[in-house]
Amino acid sequence: MNEQKNLIVLGVTILFFAIIIASDFLSESNVEDVQQAAVSSVTEVPEIPYVRYPFEIKVLDSLDSKKLRVKKKDTFYSMLLEGGVPMSTIHELVQSSKNIFDPRRINLRKNYHFFYEKDQSEPRFFVFEETVRDYLKVEFSNPIRIEKGRKEAVYKEFIVSAKIDHTLYTSLTDNQLDGSLANQIADLMAWQIDFHRMQKGDNYQLVVEQELVDDKPTGEYSIKALRFNHNSELFYAFRFMEEGITRYYDEEGNSLEKTFLKAPLKFSRVSSGFSKNRFHPVLKYNRPHLGIDYAAPRGTPVYAVADGIIVQAGFGDTNGNFVRIRHNAVSETGYLHFTRIATGIKKGKRVRQGQVVGYVGETGLATGPHLCYRYWKNGHLVNPGTQYNPPARPIDQNLKNKYLAHIKLMKAQLDKLEQKKVRNDLTDLTSL
Repeated sequence: MNEQKNLIVLGVTILFFAIIIASDFLSESNVEDVQQAAVSSVTEVPEIPYVRYPFEIKVLDSLDSKKLRVKKKDTFYSMLLEGGVPMSTIHELVQSSKNIFDPRRINLRKNYHFFYEKDQSEPRFFVFEETVRDYLKVEFSNPIRIEKGRKEAVYKEFIVSAKIDHTLYTSLTDNQLDGSLANQIADLMAWQIDFHRMQKGDNYQLVVEQELVDDKPTGEYSIKALRFNHNSELFYAFRFMEEGITRYYDEEGNSLEKTFLKAPLKFSRVSSGFSKNRFHPVLKYNRPHLGIDYAAPRGTPVYAVADGIIVQAGFGDTNGNFVRIRHNAVSETGYLHFTRIATGIKKGKRVRQGQVVGYVGETGLATGPHLCYRYWKNGHLVNPGTQYNPPARPIDQNLKNKYLAHIKLMKAQLDKLEQKKVRNDLTDLTSL
């Protein structure tokens, strides 16, 4: 019996040592395979084109490069570790970059690059593309050098024409144009045109600059000139640099800016006008409606129509959440039924024209989300749509002849284009 036990103990001992020897053998023979597997797990994006950055081109051309893209759950630390940057160096980099770059702001699908000396596992350079144009460059030297840069952009001009059948936005997108141009048009014409009163058949013509980086569109567009035919009335806007500041003027050199915006929202519709006798949808009887109602989705931003000081900001049983602004000794405006008042908007605060003061809602006496906009003149409520708004300072007289010569060709091209069929693509300016 004892002999049997001794044999069992001996067998277990031999098996134990055999396992240890096999483990050592496997760890030594497969270490390279394991390391290789770890390297292979780094996700590379094979079709990202090589980007030539405008710094140390000759140096970069002599280096090996690895091009990656930010994935879900990636962090600044994990990205650098993937590239072979030691943890101690990452910590030093994060500390050094506090006033230059926020490592928490890493967006999905952004490209980043590592550059290595021959046969080196630690990179010499790291480049992170923050935007299409802007990048962060890190040189792993002693000390670490960090700088931001911008790729060079080129601009291509186009001239386009479109007709409004539904909304300004869809008139652009239906013609394969970028919808963001709608906001630019609305901002330029905010003092001349009430975009809540668009007429079917209104049309416009644009000279547009499209930004390209590395020969690819960045999605950025800028309006150089605009002609807008609204309700058979023509409005023009031309970009001009004056004293180092870009401004827009009309065809005679008058400023497009006026004391008051035409409306406190960019896009919506007038659901109820100014009236001395209107049937109230909640109270069910006729009473004066001394303002203009704009129907818009809940949460739509509402803008101050002019500079001023807030004299009231709070809640009323009828008005709901509301703001009232004094603009000068004569004029005040009111904004009613907000779902909420914008942060920082309170009595005594100064606001600028175009600043968000609240968001469309249906608080107070309201049947649905809308803004009631009111205008007081010398303490009396008047129709906002009939008030005269004087323009801001026109172009400097010493520059007027230069300005008129600058816009002459563009204006002629815009006027000519209205006679052409609405296009489905951008037409090169030089082809007209």
